[in-house]
Formats: sequence, C-alpha cells, structure tokens
Amino acid sequence: MTRDQAIGYIRDVDQGRRRWTQYLYGVDWADPALYDLVLNLETLSIPEAIDIVVAITEQQRCFDFGPGCQAVMDNLALGTRVKAAIALNPSTSDLEVEAVADGGKVWVRGKLNRAEQYEEVRNVVGGVPGVSEMNLEALSERYLQI
Repeated sequence: MTRDQAIGYIRDVDQGRRRWTQYLYGVDWADPALYDLVLNLETLSIPEAIDIVVAITEQQRCFDFGPGCQAVMDNLALGTRVKAAIALNPSTSDLEVEAVADGGKVWVRGKLNRAEQYEEVRNVVGGVPGVSEMNLEALSERYLQI
C-alpha cells in the first residue's frame, strides 16, 4: 500500500478503536486526563521523550522491576513476536489470531480461512526465536463452519 493508503488505514483503525472504547468504557481514549503522563511528540524528539520516561521511571519506586515483572514482560514480548510473525507472513497474514506465551510455550487461537493454514501457522510459530513448545488446538477452521 502507498504511504497515503497506510495513513488512511491507520486513521480508520484508530477511529474504530476510539468508537469501541467510547462504547465499551464510556471514555474518549484521547482524553489526557486518563493518563499519568502525556508527551507531545510534535514538540519533543523521540530521544527527548525517552529521556523523560527513563528519568521518571528511575525516580518512582512503583516502577521497580523484579524477576516476576521480567517474566511477565518476556511472555508478553514472545506472544507479541508470534502474533507479528503470523501477521507478516504472506500465507497467514489474513488471519486474526491471539498468541499467549508462558515460559517459551505459546498458545495460538483464532480462525483459519483455509485448511492448509494450520501447517503454515505451525511453521511460522515454530520459527519464532524463544518458542520452545506450541499449542494450536484453539485454532478453529472457519471454512468448515456453515
């Protein structure tokens, strides 16, 4: 897609999410009062914003990061890498899936559009660094449903 198409797509997705958040929670996600910190990236560079966030987290005891927090972050990162790999692979990019990780084991759930996508998902997930085991039993075959 072109740059203009990508910007339009992002704008449409954001509008849909904004409406969904309003419907579900009754709030406007753009309301800065909902956030502890708001940084305007039109007036700050990315490195400046990073410096601000780092300085705040280093000063706040509530951001202490122990082994339990590290495990949660590692699991979140692995699940996200799996979901991204599925979305970026041409043979599986049309799938809407959820990926959850726990210590190297990954559960993937969603609906397949074609029978051969099961093996394609297996190959993609198996190729993600950090995946030691996978459970794809929650993938259902939409194409078989009436």
